[in-house]
Amino acid sequence: MRNSSATLLSLVALLLLMAACVPLAPGQAAAEPASQDETASEPALQEETAAEPSLVVTTIPEENRRLYSYHNSFSYFARRYGFNVLGSIQPQDFSEPSQHDVAEVIDLLRELDLPAFFGSSFAPSPVMEQISREADVPFYMIDDDDLPGEPGDLEHAYVNMRVRNIKTLAEALGGDGSPADHIDTRNVPDTE
Repeated sequence: MRNSSATLLSLVALLLLMAACVPLAPGQAAAEPASQDETASEPALQEETAAEPSLVVTTIPEENRRLYSYHNSFSYFARRYGFNVLGSIQPQDFSEPSQHDVAEVIDLLRELDLPAFFGSSFAPSPVMEQISREADVPFYMIDDDDLPGEPGDLEHAYVNMRVRNIKTLAEALGGDGSPADHIDTRNVPDTE
């Protein structure tokens, strides 16, 4: 069975592909870029946003590049950016962990001496607060598929979610998220 994050990403990719293939309505003109500069900057923006996580990750002490999360959604990220995934709390069948499992996780988090552990907006669980309190390890929520703002808002964009997540990870693990501050995360380019 494919994990839910991979399934979600596949669905998003399919929807984006479908949106790109939707024919224009009769009489509808294709959108023109505001300027040649805007068109030229799109590859630069893609390059910049692809490089930023690496810049932010370098600020995280190597000994803190260890991840423990509620949902096993960090494997691709960890492999790409040099993190070690220590485990996840949620059972494979997506049920809530048993009290025995919770007690084991609390003991493990204390033993690992992690600066933080992470939850997922895709699989929120009230048990995370309990684990955080009892293990005395801060808990941070990461967005898997929940774009910020509302549709149509400038901040309602995948790149904004990605920047927020890498900044949250960096700051929680003793790094500095500020290298990503200058990325324009708005979904709609400023045409004024």
